[in-house]
Amino acid sequence: MSILFKAGCFSLFMGIAFAGLSSAYAEEKNVLALEGAVFDLKSSSLLTVYGNVSDKGFHPVADATVTVRSSRGSTKETTTDNSGNYSITSLSDGESYSVFAQKTGLGQSKKIKFKTKKGDERDVVVCLKFKKTEGTGSGKPTPTPTTTPSSNGKPEDLVHIPLYSSANPFVKKIESNPEIDPNSDTMVEGIVSQAAIGFVIAQKQFTVSVFYADENTPRYDVTLKCGKEWEIGVTKLKNVPIPDWAEPSDDDHEGGINPDGCGGSDNGPDEGDFAMAVIDTSTRCEYDFWQAKKTKGKWAASWANSISIDSDGIFEKGISCRGSGFALLNGLIWPDELKAGRIDHAIAFAYDLTRAGGPVSPATDSDGTSKGLDTMPEGARVQLDPTLDLDALGLTDYEKTIAKALQEYGMILVDDGGGMAFYVVHPISAKNNPYEGILPDKDYASLENIPVDKFRVLKLPEQDSDWQDNLGVVENACADFE
Repeated sequence: MSILFKAGCFSLFMGIAFAGLSSAYAEEKNVLALEGAVFDLKSSSLLTVYGNVSDKGFHPVADATVTVRSSRGSTKETTTDNSGNYSITSLSDGESYSVFAQKTGLGQSKKIKFKTKKGDERDVVVCLKFKKTEGTGSGKPTPTPTTTPSSNGKPEDLVHIPLYSSANPFVKKIESNPEIDPNSDTMVEGIVSQAAIGFVIAQKQFTVSVFYADENTPRYDVTLKCGKEWEIGVTKLKNVPIPDWAEPSDDDHEGGINPDGCGGSDNGPDEGDFAMAVIDTSTRCEYDFWQAKKTKGKWAASWANSISIDSDGIFEKGISCRGSGFALLNGLIWPDELKAGRIDHAIAFAYDLTRAGGPVSPATDSDGTSKGLDTMPEGARVQLDPTLDLDALGLTDYEKTIAKALQEYGMILVDDGGGMAFYVVHPISAKNNPYEGILPDKDYASLENIPVDKFRVLKLPEQDSDWQDNLGVVENACADFE
């Protein structure tokens, strides 16, 4: 047995003394070694890298994504178990590799490099460690966003807290060799046609403002104007916390919102979304609003619903404030992600060629009306070619951050809309513009340098043609309807 030490490593798996140890050793012993401890172990014919992932406090990290990347560009990925253990098999001999771990809230571990010997099958043990403590991002308790009013009642800065569980499809990385839909090329032609109309980030129009609430926030019974029209048997969402300084996105269309009717039934297709979300940090509930409006001290919306931020972020019977059944905050881009240059989730996008006939999993609803082979159903996942050299494309900083996420996590179709658009959290959510110096100060920021012809559509599940029969509201600890 040979042991290779890396700089900064001063702890080892105790008791390794036998040349015939299998890759089960780490799981059996569950012993943490520090970052960079690399062992070559004489073992089976299946070359395996395995080990343990820990945080700064040496606590095992579950559900972290571990990536092994060869010098030839191929990658393999897995997820750590509840004890922080991982294993990846079928490595090639005589090849150089790097291995690292990633997890939302913890970032990325240091990349550890190793090389397998030609003709000498060995297992490799690599211990990885994040620089932060899990759940904190900084080794300190997770900050609770403050709702203390500033001069205009809004927080000085926009705080991003972790949303949804590990079951949320947006936090799942795309595997190294995903199955591509046989109709991908034709659907990409539709993407190209829509991007020619506009491929943008919705920054000040048709996106979502986000506000935080707590146990001291005023509560309202929100009138739901679409309740009767949709024949779903509810007309109010009760006991909703809404800060005094909350305001929906200003979509600045002539006529604004119809104060009496549902959706755009009276004002036509140019009526805005006026979307808003409130996160109650005391109950961990997210409240979503579509076409929200406060009149004479009372709140109303065409539709509103609520979901726990500890859930998977999907309304199981649809009827969310998205056409697809996803919670509003799924896949939004936050300013701190752009500042850090890292987005650890799939990106939500709206698109005009949304296919009629129902959603595909994980979506639970659909407002798609388009027909043709170049259309996509809501719930579809699209990936930017992961082999693209982003440094050679002349991307802006924010385009490069987004493009990297599109390679690793992709984008998920969540709503119908003109052209093709991503969403950032609306800057009116904070007192100061959180995108100053990061995005152009425009309603829509261009993504024109990302090559849309290099997208590919992952294998589509079967459309749910019976989805309309399953639509309904689900009362839970967060959603109290009348």
